[in-house]
Amino acid sequence: MSRAKFEKLANEMDKEDLVEIIMALYDAKKEAKDYFEYFLNPNEDKAEEKCKTVLQKEFTKTGIRPPKGRISKCKKALDDFEALHPSMEKVIDCRLLLAELSAKFGLKNWRTWEKCHKTVEKKFRETLIYIADQHAVERYRNRIDSIQTIAERAGYWEIEREDIDTILAEGLF
Repeated sequence: MSRAKFEKLANEMDKEDLVEIIMALYDAKKEAKDYFEYFLNPNEDKAEEKCKTVLQKEFTKTGIRPPKGRISKCKKALDDFEALHPSMEKVIDCRLLLAELSAKFGLKNWRTWEKCHKTVEKKFRETLIYIADQHAVERYRNRIDSIQTIAERAGYWEIEREDIDTILAEGLF
């Protein structure tokens, strides 16, 4: 069903029917529940912490469980967080955390890093463009350089420092 058709049907419903549908959605989908909870009581810090916890769990050892480095899980956590439309600083912080943790993970787990480095590089490039578009280059320059250094040592990083400078200067790739 298209958005326009859904909107037309929703406009024809009375308030009780809409409340019933919203409550059914709230109960049926975790994503809807998270969205409504954030919409009614926005807490960026809590949402950011949830995203960072997922990222750290994937790339650092927790207890006896070794890190798995699943990029798909990290991308989903980032997408869910960004769907809430948090502040620019929090989005950038989470994206850079993904790059930092995965690059450090790549130093020790090169076989796993070999499988996921392309995705991390793409996300890192997108982050660089986002930072440039938000005119926040100076604020994050040291962190970006640190990530680049670690990633180069991991061995599979194909982004050159000149590429980073160009992206940050122009805001596009």
